[in-house]
Amino acid sequence: MKSIYRILTGIITFLYFISLQSCNDNDEPISSGLRPSLSNDSTEIIVGECDTLHVLDAKAIISATAHDTTIIDIKTAGLNIFITALKEGKTIVDILADGTRLQCAVKVSERPIPPYDFSKELSDNRCRFSSQSLTLYYDTPGNIFSIWDNRKIEIINLDSLHHILFDAKENITTNGQQLSPTLTINNIEIPISEATVEEHSTRGTWFNILTKSHERIVIAITNL
Repeated sequence: MKSIYRILTGIITFLYFISLQSCNDNDEPISSGLRPSLSNDSTEIIVGECDTLHVLDAKAIISATAHDTTIIDIKTAGLNIFITALKEGKTIVDILADGTRLQCAVKVSERPIPPYDFSKELSDNRCRFSSQSLTLYYDTPGNIFSIWDNRKIEIINLDSLHHILFDAKENITTNGQQLSPTLTINNIEIPISEATVEEHSTRGTWFNILTKSHERIVIAITNL
């Protein structure tokens, strides 16, 4: 009798554990308990470039906004946030994911200016104005170069009517950077980042001009 009782008890215990195992198989996966987070809490981008933030351990991004939309533009897709750098500056991206608020600090820097070897310009003795889109030589018919007050240079092309006026705002007597020069091309002022007299000698005067849009302009006055 006791043997039968023990057998029945064993069978009931076995069935009980089988039942528990079956229930566990049907349960939802146990939550990891992880809160949403970002792949980076800060990022640095160069103007014109993009970076991607990934939201981790979340089901969805509810919103993503930038404090200053003039510095960066942002777009979301799934759990990714795409950041495009518009101009130099610092700002914050606020993110809401699964009820959790996250932030990423963004720093945008200007693109580094590549070094420029001006020696090739100094080895060219031709009187000229040279930019990425326009080159005018003094010895080309139709181009008129003039300089006065030892600081203002005017260039006119009689065919295309291109008109260039550069004013160093100070008498050119030595090499060095000019403090507040101005440049207009066809009556449009071109913002200048820096303008340097690379050489002022009996050979002539060479101006090395860098605009704020990173365009290199050379003005050489050699045989007027």
